[in-house]
Amino acid sequence: MVRLDDEWLNYGKFQTIVTEEIPKALRQTLKRMWNKKFGTLHQWDDSNAVRKLLCNKEGRRQSTTNQSYEKWDATPLCKFTLYAKSFATRDSKGDLKTLDELYIKPRGPNPSGQFHSSVISANGNIDET
Repeated sequence: MVRLDDEWLNYGKFQTIVTEEIPKALRQTLKRMWNKKFGTLHQWDDSNAVRKLLCNKEGRRQSTTNQSYEKWDATPLCKFTLYAKSFATRDSKGDLKTLDELYIKPRGPNPSGQFHSSVISANGNIDET
């Protein structure tokens, strides 16, 4: 029997978060954002028609609309949430900005090289960070 070391087990946990949990959160976010912005006309029901409408609004290829958004991985989900012009909001100057432009690009790379406090071990264990 092969014994798995901690590094391999942590990799498996991380992979599960990236491939399963993040897409779940992005799906919930996409549905919530859609319903808030377009829900009076078209509630998000994951139908082919609504998925095509989303692609048309974003000017994207419609290859992703052939399947339920439950099967989309993080790539199209990020494109349709973080980079979506449909969900752009006004910044302090009144310019329309995507979520990426508002919250990700302004931060840039982390110059300190430190992890954000939310991902640092609460009890100081460096292996948990």
